[in-house]
Amino acid sequence: MVRAEVEQVRPPVPRVVVSRPDAEIMAACHKVALAADRLAQAKFSGTGEIAARQALIRTATTLGNVMKRHGRMP
Repeated sequence: MVRAEVEQVRPPVPRVVVSRPDAEIMAACHKVALAADRLAQAKFSGTGEIAARQALIRTATTLGNVMKRHGRMP
């Protein structure tokens, strides 16, 4: 009986809505993380480090552009 009363009094859990800009930013972050992993792997294996570093720079620049476009970075 008390449990039913507590359930009625408890406020509902707020619903998190993921908007399009957030999804686009997270996709860009994921690409940066993959590029960083590729760079680490290239450093470990000793081949392709320059290309991996350039790819990381490109993806980081893209992430910055996406964040600026959505007003998350000055």
